[in-house]
Amino acid sequence: MSRTLIAGSTVLANGDLGTITDGALLIEDGIITEVGERTRLEAHGPFEAELGGAIWNSDSQRTFTD
Repeated sequence: MSRTLIAGSTVLANGDLGTITDGALLIEDGIITEVGERTRLEAHGPFEAELGGAIWNSDSQRTFTD
């Protein structure tokens, strides 16, 4: 399983999450599996890759493409 953490100073999410300051996305095998506070998601490591800063478009239907 490929696991990537993408951290951003601000993450905008749909629904109840709204704007997350110091947020992150956890991507597993090309699918966004979790969105939340960076420190909480970092605890889910280790990761094959960790990237800083990202914009997630909710139209992506929880998928991540290069």
